[in-house]
Amino acid sequence: MSTNESSKIALLGLAAAGKTSYLEVLQQEFRALYDIKATIGVDRNKIRILGSDLYIYDYGGQQLYREDYLKNPSKYLSQIDLMLYFVDVQDMENLDNSVEYYKNLFKLPEIQTIDPEKIIIFIHKMDPEIKSDPRIRSRVKKIKENFNAIKKAQYYETSINDYWSIIFSFSGAFRKIRKIAEVLNKILKEFSRATFSSGVVLVDTNFLILDIHASNEENLKITDEGFQQFVGIWAKQAAEGNPPEKLQTELKGGKGYFQKFKYEDEEYYIMAYSRNPRTEKLILEKLPELANRIFEILMGFYFDED
Repeated sequence: MSTNESSKIALLGLAAAGKTSYLEVLQQEFRALYDIKATIGVDRNKIRILGSDLYIYDYGGQQLYREDYLKNPSKYLSQIDLMLYFVDVQDMENLDNSVEYYKNLFKLPEIQTIDPEKIIIFIHKMDPEIKSDPRIRSRVKKIKENFNAIKKAQYYETSINDYWSIIFSFSGAFRKIRKIAEVLNKILKEFSRATFSSGVVLVDTNFLILDIHASNEENLKITDEGFQQFVGIWAKQAAEGNPPEKLQTELKGGKGYFQKFKYEDEEYYIMAYSRNPRTEKLILEKLPELANRIFEILMGFYFDED
């Protein structure tokens, strides 16, 4: 008998903080993301990734809705597995209101029970042309100081004009709630050793990062940069009607290898960074085993037999 693993993800914040625009980018990226019946003041979407159903709740940020959520938390805010709180870095006039809303949320038992590791603040509208501006960096510092004084959280800087920031932040959020994270990371670590890779990234066909492993922080940075390069190259060739299944490029001190693979109807991409010339051949040799083990993980975590 099959059993679905499901999670509730809450998108919270003031009106115009960017929650809905963030979700719209995800809707464009993930073909499997679709609307389901909404609650008044809350839009709901569903996406299925690695056998897991994610229900994404987009809570209205207008004052009328916020007051309703705070007065009726059991109706709206119960059983949240992951909380994503949005702050508009370009609207500092409303920072106090946003901080106050965040503070009031954490007065509620429904919010207090959320695992602290699963509370993420998105400092949103960090457009590429302003993110390095000293004034913006000062705002980021102020935002973190204000919110950390209430409840410490992980932070992502995001913008709908920075495609990678959306994918990277959602991938990071997704990995927070996956029960298979430790097992999958162990498999990637073994794959990395078997192929003499210094860093490995596993993604699905939407380029959602399912897991990433690197031998150290420097190699993690190089692997991350290499993956972004591959996504850009893939997107360009795909736009020309020729999406590549295999790519190779020079990276710092070594090479990056990008390879598509599949198991039955499921397709994935593996990206590896290595300084060893044997890696390219070893990746092809080890991919069938990797695909089989991923399938076994899904079967083991999401299917039980009577």
